[in-house]
Amino acid sequence: MIPVSSAWAPVPLSTETRSWAWSLRQIMPQATSRRRRVVVILSGVTLIDFLHYGLVSLVGIAAVATLWFACYVVYRLHSD
Repeated sequence: MIPVSSAWAPVPLSTETRSWAWSLRQIMPQATSRRRRVVVILSGVTLIDFLHYGLVSLVGIAAVATLWFACYVVYRLHSD
């Protein structure tokens, strides 16, 4: 049998307040809750990053809209 580190071995459920999930949270604090994970992810995003990605998204949307409009105009001109 392959030895398993005691840090990663699941703790058997018992009547105590400790459970496997609780012990895993103590070992891996980044896996605590969904809300905390969102906060950790968003804390790495600065205002400059937010503005940059927002502007890039707007430019992309404008490019797609321009291409769609150009294709529409060409279609309408050739359909007459």
